[in-house]
Amino acid sequence: MELIAAGKAKDYAAARAIHDRLLPVTKNVYHRGSHMEGTVALKEGLVARGILEHATVRPPLLPLAEGAGDEIARALKSANLAVSPFPPDPRRSQGWRAKRPPSFPPKLYPLQSWSTTTPSTAAGEGGLAKCAS
Repeated sequence: MELIAAGKAKDYAAARAIHDRLLPVTKNVYHRGSHMEGTVALKEGLVARGILEHATVRPPLLPLAEGAGDEIARALKSANLAVSPFPPDPRRSQGWRAKRPPSFPPKLYPLQSWSTTTPSTAAGEGGLAKCAS
């Protein structure tokens, strides 16, 4: 937000200073071996900020190398982003899954049960489609 505000105000010196402050975070999170590592690095950053409790990932993602979480935490601290500005979410103690709607994940229904599209023009005879309800 600060960077955008400085740019809109044409305060390019301030924008450059903010950019330079955030650059270690960008390098530690986004400039990893692959985009998949960047996804895990984002979770590590959220853990370092106190937003997530852990950075557990499912396959095909893999945990980052030993010490990567510490590198990310140091980068966040150097950018003055080490602590979340948001209060802890009280729902976290109940677990995220406890708050899912009862129909999660979406159920599969035959197309003809809810769609006016004929099976031949949709997914074929007996085809299935995802329904968000």
